[in-house]
Amino acid sequence: MRRKIYKMICVAVACMSLIACDSWLDVDPSDQYSTETFWKTKEHASAGIMGCYNALKPWRSLHTMEFDMLTANAMPYNEANGTQAIGKGEHLSTTALIGSLWKNCYVGIGRTNTFIANVGGVDMDENKMGWREYARYAEMSAEELARDCEVQVFRATGPGGQGVNTTDSAVRMKHIPSGITVTARESRSQFQNRSSCLRKLRAELGRRGRPPRRRVKTKVPQRSRQRRLNDKHFNAIKKANRRKPGSDE
Repeated sequence: MRRKIYKMICVAVACMSLIACDSWLDVDPSDQYSTETFWKTKEHASAGIMGCYNALKPWRSLHTMEFDMLTANAMPYNEANGTQAIGKGEHLSTTALIGSLWKNCYVGIGRTNTFIANVGGVDMDENKMGWREYARYAEMSAEELARDCEVQVFRATGPGGQGVNTTDSAVRMKHIPSGITVTARESRSQFQNRSSCLRKLRAELGRRGRPPRRRVKTKVPQRSRQRRLNDKHFNAIKKANRRKPGSDE
């Protein structure tokens, strides 16, 4: 009896999975590009223009010797990509080499039209943070800031001691969320330069995190307005005195 119940449960589960299979197949993978997920950032626009360039280079697959095979003076013995038919003048629009070139051209035109139609909506500004976001990052601890940073070490240049110019002690740190980049090369110790970068980064975040001052329209004083009117009146008198006298004078 238990075996029958177990078999019935298995059959019911299998039927339910088959019925729901269509809905599973309709779900797009979240890690793949689609019309809804693409054309959002500057990187997407760069990838799109590179796709246009890649398709609009149809001669990239041709070798130098294949150009020579297109003439009767260097007729190839094999029919590679239709070069023999082209050399004889018997080629058609469906010849392999010509067809692939036309196909690449039309693919490039289609990609270019898609790029032109969608690039206008791409947000090219990588950093649109407000002063509140800067202030929030400025209040973080050094460990929390370091987790959001990309660190590069390099060898410092310029005058300095032996420990400065012969080791990779200089540090360049980029805060990924804000895009701020700071550099420290003052010390021989890479650890001290890292700490200096964090201090500089915190100071820059604090400077950008200050709330903007409210602009108040200033009222022009009475003396200033009277001075402007006097200057205008004086200039008007000078212009009147410089006029040529009329015939009646």
